[in-house]
Amino acid sequence: MTLLLVVGIWALVTAVSVAAVAIVIVRLPEDYFTRQNPDAQAARTSMLGRIARNLLGILLIGVGVVLAVPGVPGQGVLTILLGVMLLDFPGRRKVEHWIVTRHGVIAAMNRLRRRFGKPPLREPTPRRPRQ
Repeated sequence: MTLLLVVGIWALVTAVSVAAVAIVIVRLPEDYFTRQNPDAQAARTSMLGRIARNLLGILLIGVGVVLAVPGVPGQGVLTILLGVMLLDFPGRRKVEHWIVTRHGVIAAMNRLRRRFGKPPLREPTPRRPRQ
């Protein structure tokens, strides 16, 4: 019985995570990763809204880490990206850029967008390593 409950909770969390990732990716403006200030809307959010958004971001990062484990089905990297996008911390844009430029991430996001008739996300230009 306990195992069945754990599997049920895991399946529910996985389904909600995948649905949330899909909704956010489809709703992102196509220039989100290339524009200079994507956070203009976030600056106008109330303190309670920001706290809720950050808590949801932390939860999604945790779920994403679990989903990223080999053998666990789900969109782990995309769930982590969604969690990072919700958090407020210095350097967030660099972390988003690093995740999006990993092999296959932007392609997976654009496949999902194509399914819903949305234009592809513009790829950020690769950053040059510091010398």
